[in-house]
Amino acid sequence: MPRSLRDYANKQCRDIKTPCYDNENMFKKLVNLLSDSLCFWLSFFLVYLIQWHEFSLAWQVFAFALVFCLGLLIFFSMGLYEERKTDWLFPGLTALVIFFFASVVFFYFFSRFYPNVTPRGSLILFFGFFSALFIASRMILEGLIIKKLSEKIMVLVKNPGGRFSEKLGQESKNFGFEILELEEEFAKDLSLFEKTVKEEKIKIIVLDLPPKSGLSLGQKFYKKAAALKIEIFKPETFFEKRLKKIYLEEFDLSLLNQIEEKSFKNPSQRLTALFLMIVGLPVWLLIFVLMKLFSPGPIFFKQRRVGLNGSSFEAYKFRTMVFDAEKDGPKWSEPNDPRITPLGKIIRQNHLDELPQLINIFKGEMFFVGPRPERPEFVKKLEEEIPLYSLRHLIKPGLTGWAQINYPYGASIKDAENKLEYDLYYLKHRSLALDLVILIKTFKFLFFNFSR
Repeated sequence: MPRSLRDYANKQCRDIKTPCYDNENMFKKLVNLLSDSLCFWLSFFLVYLIQWHEFSLAWQVFAFALVFCLGLLIFFSMGLYEERKTDWLFPGLTALVIFFFASVVFFYFFSRFYPNVTPRGSLILFFGFFSALFIASRMILEGLIIKKLSEKIMVLVKNPGGRFSEKLGQESKNFGFEILELEEEFAKDLSLFEKTVKEEKIKIIVLDLPPKSGLSLGQKFYKKAAALKIEIFKPETFFEKRLKKIYLEEFDLSLLNQIEEKSFKNPSQRLTALFLMIVGLPVWLLIFVLMKLFSPGPIFFKQRRVGLNGSSFEAYKFRTMVFDAEKDGPKWSEPNDPRITPLGKIIRQNHLDELPQLINIFKGEMFFVGPRPERPEFVKKLEEEIPLYSLRHLIKPGLTGWAQINYPYGASIKDAENKLEYDLYYLKHRSLALDLVILIKTFKFLFFNFSR
């Protein structure tokens, strides 16, 4: 008999790194948020004591409180408060640059109404302090606190190496949490179970067991878990509550009753699309001129896509590939695709090629947020390989979506299946609040994104 479940796991099972949205993640986000707030206001009072002391403190605090809220929005959109394991340095520096220029614009207009609040050149001093404190605090937190926080999740299985554990392993690149996959029989030794939970600091247990197998663990097991303040999940609940996606292996058909088309979105979305087309006209004209100079061929590219209830429509995009890119038939785009033009690569990297889809939104064929529309040729194949794939057509497709901000650009059946799990989560939980979160986080892809 092994001395602990950890010993058994090391011999019989493979440790899997996997994501987990838990209380510890909330603690990490709170620590980063409080640290950034402290850096901001410390920088403010340092500059106030040096240069702004002759101005009204109340008005300065009011103005910078608005700037602070603007900064939090930018930092959030750039993923600096993500639950995912991310490299914060490049997004952080990008956010600081955006934050600086946004603040300059803010004070330009704010000073028109309140002339006494004009930071001018001292705004550079403020951002110098704030940038230094921000980077230093993030490095210290990363070294002393964040990296030392590690949560382990125990997965009890009938047989090791099952589908659920495999899917958790697929998430390992984005998250840094550890899984102990163990056979259910070893959890029946309550003294061994308690010892391991305390040693490994287990907070979550997932029962990847047959429907009635979980009952064989016995009432004493569940009482012990409750006493140790452990959360117990089924795989499908763990995926939905913690990973924010739907576990296809245990799909609940009752989800269909929760999905309904929200027609009230149409008027507001169409008007917003028209407004953005008018405001973005200079960008459209710039792309038009550059394409005429460096990429011979038509400016726009029309392509059939599958929309609401399986109906098809023509989606508009700026052309980013050579004119005869699909002379040999349709195929998924690949990383470093030779068909993509040099100018097209730049446009695609910043998702500017998607701008003409505002026309589709104005026509009522798409929403701003929803599952991304796929081509009919690919949909037919995907529906054959993934039986539930057609469910994503129960609402209109979107310019951006929950899958797009949570999963990299995909070009395979496996990628389509993973994205479907996120799409189904959105279909079940969609709301104005979730739409706003998606739209804000989409802003990040204008500066850095996944390979396309």
